[in-house]
Amino acid sequence: MFKIPFTSFVMRPGRWNGIEFTAEQLRDISDTYDPKFREAKFTRDHAYDGGAEGWIKETHVDDEGILWAKGDISLSLAQDIQDGSYK
Repeated sequence: MFKIPFTSFVMRPGRWNGIEFTAEQLRDISDTYDPKFREAKFTRDHAYDGGAEGWIKETHVDDEGILWAKGDISLSLAQDIQDGSYK
């Protein structure tokens, strides 16, 4: 896979699928993410069993409590994002 560095929004504090997530919980998620244990993948459809479009190398939470992921994505996904066919 040709790798393009990428940063992606993951989630902000609030209610998701009926579950409440606080900024503190998102920080805990970010602080304990270890790609050496199990590297998470970037996907287009959120399917756990779908193919990977890239891999998450690290996570962080910003001052507003928003969780972000940094990693590498495929050239095809990068091109689709650039030309607006995928958001």
